[in-house]
Amino acid sequence: MQKKLFFLIPIVLVVLAILVPTASMANRSANAPIRMQSTVFVPTQGETPNIAQDLSLASYAAGQRGYYIVQFDGPVRQEWKDAVAAAGGELLGYIPDYAFKVRMNPAEASSVENLSSVAWVGVYQPAFKLSADLKLDGINLYTVRAERGVNFGLTRAAVAQTGAEMLGYEGDIMVIGADAEQISAIAQVTDVAWIENFKLAQKHNDSGAGVIIGGNAANTNGYDGSTQIAAVADTGLGDGTAAGAHRDIQANRIVSINNWPGVTDQCFQTIYDDGAIDVDSAHGTHVAGSVLSSGDPQTGLGRGTAPAAGLVFQATENYVRVSNFCQLFGGYPAYAYFLTGLPADLNDLYQQA
Repeated sequence: MQKKLFFLIPIVLVVLAILVPTASMANRSANAPIRMQSTVFVPTQGETPNIAQDLSLASYAAGQRGYYIVQFDGPVRQEWKDAVAAAGGELLGYIPDYAFKVRMNPAEASSVENLSSVAWVGVYQPAFKLSADLKLDGINLYTVRAERGVNFGLTRAAVAQTGAEMLGYEGDIMVIGADAEQISAIAQVTDVAWIENFKLAQKHNDSGAGVIIGGNAANTNGYDGSTQIAAVADTGLGDGTAAGAHRDIQANRIVSINNWPGVTDQCFQTIYDDGAIDVDSAHGTHVAGSVLSSGDPQTGLGRGTAPAAGLVFQATENYVRVSNFCQLFGGYPAYAYFLTGLPADLNDLYQQA
């Protein structure tokens, strides 16, 4: 009898070891919330987000490819994603917890919903496209991003049809002027992915690299960047030439200086291209120095993070005449220096380095 008892104990332990993680996983997936910027809800418990009617969507027409949230049963496995793709879904981006934004039509969504690894499928609501801090009082300037892989021309036309003022566009980004009613209509445009307040790129931090990212410690241990090329996109560099960049940024370390003037649009009506010269604030020269200035040879005063690295510089600031519309609704001055050369898709900038 005693031997049988000892024999049964390991069996019980093995069964418990199998059942406990399974129960834990089931409990975890059953309680997993969907965390959007503006709301959190647990769809598997019947919770639904509180969404205004003009920012909600019940369903898509038969055959229409739209956007859904697919929540899996737990931490996402590659084979689960593969199963969604095999059913016709295109996974676009992760949503916590255990979910993805997926492009598919209603029939494909129904097939995905029946997968054993899927806990819930629901329409990606237009309300989810709005930044939580969106200004909705009066007319404001906004940045609107189209979903990747769509016909940008058609999406742009659909946005314009809402009555919003199209101020400029590049890549998959539009800059518009609109009121709250128009923003709701734009959120209903199927292939619009995101809407946020328009923000001009501005110069802020100009110090701290040595301490914040550990440049001083790296230099002390013999790392000086001599085998590396650093890229800096900023206002300008010295007088715009390698010889006249700065005494601590030697010409033989400058790989290239590139001028990115930008393009005019309904906001920046005139751009006065001054080349790569650092005219207004010397911010770009300072930042380039913070990155790779050689500093004083005796004291090290003014030494950058990578004092022997090469430099690719991209000058992006110019003097601008701003449209009356952007003065009135964006609060911008009539004339000022702005980083006009920064493209909507920064990958274009990165490729040059």
